[in-house]
Amino acid sequence: MRYKRVICLLIWIFIYTTVSSCVYSYNTDNVKVTIDGEYVEFDQQPVITEGRTLVPLRKIFEKLGAVVEYDQQTSTIHASKSGIELSMTIGDSNYIVNNNQYTMDVAPRIINDRTLVPVRVVSESMNCNVNWDENKRTVIITTPQYISQNSFFEVHYIDVGQADSALVICDDKTMLVDGGNAADSNTVVAYLTKNNIDYLDYMVCTHAHEDHVGGLSGPLSVMDVGTIYAPLTQEDTKAYLNFRNKAEEKGIEIINPYCGEVFYLGDGKVEILGPVSEETDNLNNTSIVLKVTYGETSFLFTGDAEYEEEQDILNAGCDLRADVLKVGHHGADNSSSYSFLREVMPEYAIISVGKDNSFNHPAENTLSRLRDVGAKVYRTDMQGDITVFSDGQNITVTTKKNGEIQTNPTENDKEKTVQYIGNKNTKKYHRLDCITLPKEENQVFFYAKEDAENQGYEPCSKCNP
Repeated sequence: MRYKRVICLLIWIFIYTTVSSCVYSYNTDNVKVTIDGEYVEFDQQPVITEGRTLVPLRKIFEKLGAVVEYDQQTSTIHASKSGIELSMTIGDSNYIVNNNQYTMDVAPRIINDRTLVPVRVVSESMNCNVNWDENKRTVIITTPQYISQNSFFEVHYIDVGQADSALVICDDKTMLVDGGNAADSNTVVAYLTKNNIDYLDYMVCTHAHEDHVGGLSGPLSVMDVGTIYAPLTQEDTKAYLNFRNKAEEKGIEIINPYCGEVFYLGDGKVEILGPVSEETDNLNNTSIVLKVTYGETSFLFTGDAEYEEEQDILNAGCDLRADVLKVGHHGADNSSSYSFLREVMPEYAIISVGKDNSFNHPAENTLSRLRDVGAKVYRTDMQGDITVFSDGQNITVTTKKNGEIQTNPTENDKEKTVQYIGNKNTKKYHRLDCITLPKEENQVFFYAKEDAENQGYEPCSKCNP
């Protein structure tokens, strides 16, 4: 009887240890992890299970600069870093980032009495870029501001007249944002060819108007494209249908990005900031707004977003700070509001616009607002193609022509600053700090009381300007 008890005890111990430590199939296979080029030393070897690399919990979060807490009662992991809140539970494939739920292939688990987490999910949740080097059996993580050796970054704002097109190149990756009108297809293709580009990793149609989508059919016809982004809202026009049909012919799905989506272009990070909502009758306000960060420099692309979409993005609390702004809607008066520009605070403003266009773009009010926030203006109608280079810290701008030309005539009135804001509807003018300021789309700006009163405006009774 005692002998049988011993045998049963040994069997129970074997089953327990097998289930507790070997319930998952995994191997160490000498996997390594680097962060910004430096190897991470773990006190327990990372493992690969079900094709995913798992690493010790606390070490990876700390190396990524996150604060981590572990709740033993609920087996829940909480991590935070720079406005990012991540929660995941041992054994649960669902995880939460900033109140949004996602699903991972392999859940956190306990192996050899240690908690291990999937390195890709953790790193990408912290806005890091993750790659796998099969030859070196190494997970390569780069943090948002890290720039690898020999990396380079440049943006080409292509002169397509009264339209928009920009080419972003980072390392060996490329992204085309809009393609101008249909008539600009050859211009865009020629520009790409001149820069030895025969493949686009990303193509972005900011919205369905022809002066943004029309010229994208050309590059789609002659070169391969990895990923295409466009808003959900389409338009039943020849220009948009050609774009959509060309994508279908190539077998490329057009993806509607979500607000907050992040992807990487070499060492550059691309964030989708808008549209927050496409519940609008104005196609301009369905524009994809994206921010590209390279090292400590950043670039904001706004399509034709007007005040409404700008305010949606502001209300969403997005980080809009950018060194270079592609000015919305070709410099129209109904874009680039003061509240939006005060958040962006660009050092450089690029306006893609046609010479002597019938819309009178860029508007004088827009140029005044850009002057007031201290942005140096560059314009394709005056300077042709504009190229901006970044080394991650410093920005250099070159133009095809007229590098030193006066591009913002309102700079001649630098001593004049906006003193009062009028309401186009009520014909009242207000102090800048009045609690009854009109909506952005109803605002008009005055440098003096006399300017307002000469145009038939009366003083607001609340702020008594």
